[in-house]
Amino acid sequence: MSRAREGAWLPLLILLLVPVAIHAVSGRHHSGSRPGAGPVLFGTRSLDSLLAGSRGLPVVLNLWATWCTPCAGELPDLDSLSREFSDRCLVVAVDVGDPDSTALLAFLSGAPLSFPVVWLDPEASDSLQLRYALPEMVPVTIFIDSSGAEASRAYGARSYEYFASAVSGLAACPTAGGGGGSPAGTAGTLHVTVVGPARDSLTCILVEAAESLTGREAVTILDPGDPAGAAAIDSLRLPPSGWPYAQPCLGGACGRPVHSPAELVDAVGLLQNH
Repeated sequence: MSRAREGAWLPLLILLLVPVAIHAVSGRHHSGSRPGAGPVLFGTRSLDSLLAGSRGLPVVLNLWATWCTPCAGELPDLDSLSREFSDRCLVVAVDVGDPDSTALLAFLSGAPLSFPVVWLDPEASDSLQLRYALPEMVPVTIFIDSSGAEASRAYGARSYEYFASAVSGLAACPTAGGGGGSPAGTAGTLHVTVVGPARDSLTCILVEAAESLTGREAVTILDPGDPAGAAAIDSLRLPPSGWPYAQPCLGGACGRPVHSPAELVDAVGLLQNH
């Protein structure tokens, strides 16, 4: 065969290979190559596409963050719900608390989930907060009926039984509730975790503010420079940097880490009012 004829096959070969390459790259981008896991998506458009494409099924929309221990604790229950009720609802987890998607991807590498997970940057998270009138706390779970209307919501971590009961109610009466429904409260004891060097003046100020709000017995101090403190920070999935900070939790819900006594007072107030 002449060199001219051999060269004539090259454009055709390239046309055949390009779609394969694009598909492979696209798959890595969305799913992070996590076998058996749901896709990892990014941005408001991805979230809206999921909601619009729910095929008329009720949606369990869970808003969370990797640094929220109660959030991480309820994800296995949501995973079980998604597997058991795959033909009756769509479960979507939206990371609204991590300013960098790196934390989310690291979390999922050790705890893959079977349902879609969407990461939103801070600006998109703020927009979602306005859309659903969300408080400054996580987790919040919004139950959306098959017509696309919010039926109810829950503040704080919940059990598999709670989620299953809520979904069963939506399936039995998909248009019940109409608007926002009545939120489930965050009954429980207020607790504040302060993370920072023990001798740092701001750490001491945050500890003093936390104790004035909750009492000394309800404040935990974790020093990143202490091996035990560092291990606790890691096990609780608290932010490993940006300290000193304080994170208030009430019942099964947590506020965002804050860096001043005034911010702590506001965060505690928001938790107590929901």
